[in-house]
Amino acid sequence: MKKLISILLVSLISLFSFSNILEPFEFIENYGLINHKGFNVFALGINGEFDFNQYLFTFEYLSKLLNEGIVDFNEISQLVLGENLNGSAYAFLKIGQFSFGPYLNTNSVGNIALPDEVVEFLKNDVEINKTYYASSTSFISLEGFIQAGISLGYKDFYVSPNVFIPAVYVFPEGQSFEFKYTSSSTPPVMTLDANLNFKMFTPFLSENINISENLIGIALSVGYASDSFGVAVNGITIKPSEVEYVYDVKASYSATYNGLDNTFENDATVNYLDVAETRQISLVPEVTGYYKTNLFVDLSAFFSYRFDGKWMVGGSLSKKILFFTPSYSLLYKAYNGVYMHIIGLESDFKVLKFNSSLIINSNQFLPIGEAKPGLGFRFAFNLGF
Repeated sequence: MKKLISILLVSLISLFSFSNILEPFEFIENYGLINHKGFNVFALGINGEFDFNQYLFTFEYLSKLLNEGIVDFNEISQLVLGENLNGSAYAFLKIGQFSFGPYLNTNSVGNIALPDEVVEFLKNDVEINKTYYASSTSFISLEGFIQAGISLGYKDFYVSPNVFIPAVYVFPEGQSFEFKYTSSSTPPVMTLDANLNFKMFTPFLSENINISENLIGIALSVGYASDSFGVAVNGITIKPSEVEYVYDVKASYSATYNGLDNTFENDATVNYLDVAETRQISLVPEVTGYYKTNLFVDLSAFFSYRFDGKWMVGGSLSKKILFFTPSYSLLYKAYNGVYMHIIGLESDFKVLKFNSSLIINSNQFLPIGEAKPGLGFRFAFNLGF
């Protein structure tokens, strides 16, 4: 009888045990978290995330837009769009104090921001005999990598060698965007010109995809991950990826209206040319950390800092109730000024775990009123014993 009571007590405690909503490839990168998904011997897992942020329209106007269905360009705030895409798959095998975890991870982070002068031109009345001009040398950022590696752990410490290739990469140097509008009353002529140019690399635009040896970079991650604390250093590039060509992307639009003969002419072109040019692409080193504790609910705080100055900080709270763990997380991404509210629910059936979350992001803490909101989702699926 005492043995039965003990078994029931242990089972009940396990149902309300410390939950872990942190994933190894989501809020922060810490490959040691593969070992802390609640499985003792073996596990398989996949997780993904996509979120989209925009500075075009406020929450107030988007609510109105859903009802009326008519886009008003006068309501545009800024021509800024951003995205974050992440997907991974991994396995886990533990033998004694040692662990072995192969993984595949893909990620993409992008942002495009056109000058505010273009917005003012679109929103305000256009004056005759006035020139409108805007330019930028840094209007687009996009980097996406495919990584494959192995997390080798001993107790709570791990080292993770990995290889990577750039799936898409826009070079920050050499970008240009120009917008110009001129008009005159005598003669009545209006002209508009817009041009953009940047260089990028991707192996997937080629007719024959060739992953050469030079294209494959080598990197290293090291860290520590326990149930309550973790720290990692990622993106230590040992050998950079070397590309042998880049795509020179150009786009232009021109329009002319002549009031004398009442004619309108316009032309738009988009093209990309592959240019023989050798460049090296490296991962940006990053430090991440987390801390977890329990004060009736499970609390966690985490951060990441990239050596190019981009940083993020956040926290979460969750409570395991029987087989389910509702959670709320708040993140602030300083590099683009975005707050992320994440509402999630994890279902834990011991050998099977599933976590899904809704992401609401905004340029202000509360995504209502004059804030510019965006949406996203994330999921995680784990199977093991």
